[in-house]
Amino acid sequence: MRLTLVAACVALSVAYFGVIRPAEQRHDRDTLTVDQLLSSGSSTTVADHPVLKVGDPLPPMDLAALAGVGTSTSHRFRVAADGRATLINLWASNCAPCVKELPLLESEHLRRADSVRFVGIDALEGGDAPVAMVRRFGLTYEQAVDPEGSILARFGVAALPATVVVDAAGTITAIHHGAIPDATTLSNLLDEALD
Repeated sequence: MRLTLVAACVALSVAYFGVIRPAEQRHDRDTLTVDQLLSSGSSTTVADHPVLKVGDPLPPMDLAALAGVGTSTSHRFRVAADGRATLINLWASNCAPCVKELPLLESEHLRRADSVRFVGIDALEGGDAPVAMVRRFGLTYEQAVDPEGSILARFGVAALPATVVVDAAGTITAIHHGAIPDATTLSNLLDEALD
């Protein structure tokens, strides 16, 4: 019953933010809704877990590596507390705001690689487009794929991009919906997790 209720809440959120709310109230230029991605032929499933929120511990997540890029030496890797803060960025190559923030994330990754683990997750896509995007921007942090949208559902994300920040103990300190506008905002999100 509880899992069904969570699934229904996520579905209603997606429907509200992607369809019901009038277009002029949406931030279409700042985000790509899950509905927009789904209309391009992808499908999503709601995970059988409660939606994670700020203050929750990040459960270990086994991710499929984006083939052909990144630092992962296997086809899968695990995101879990490892003594560093973690930034998880959910993006898609056909999302203009996602693409706009990628250089900002790469720059901060290079500056903070010793204290923050960066993980990019291409959502509801797959194929060659995300690989081409990673190569185009020379992204050096880990990249994973979430073709079914299960990680989007875990974080209750209804539009891309979205960024999740986790402290070194594994507690979620921020879930930022929409593109990160500048280096100061990104730095503040990470500093909060490092305090």
